[in-house]
Amino acid sequence: MKKFISVGILLFPTQGDQKMWLEKWNTFYSPKAIEFLKKNGQIDQKILFEKNTDLIRTILIWEYESEEAFKKCQAFHSNWSKFENNFASKYQSFRVEEISSWI
Repeated sequence: MKKFISVGILLFPTQGDQKMWLEKWNTFYSPKAIEFLKKNGQIDQKILFEKNTDLIRTILIWEYESEEAFKKCQAFHSNWSKFENNFASKYQSFRVEEISSWI
């Protein structure tokens, strides 16, 4: 099965901004929210902090059963910007289809 994957890259000016972002993430993605996302076809989401660099970069990976599942879950994800942001960041996102995986 080919998964649909969304990748985001955040660049923060300070570690304090990254910490505030992570606090918002942990509040936004409550157990109830995760239950909704799983029921609608989201398989996983990961946060990766880049190491050994002067940049404060965070990589986000959301995995879905299909592009249709991605679209269903956007009903929830689109609410992210409605909550207060006390941090500064630059964000890029990419929507990709998994072509091969050995796992």
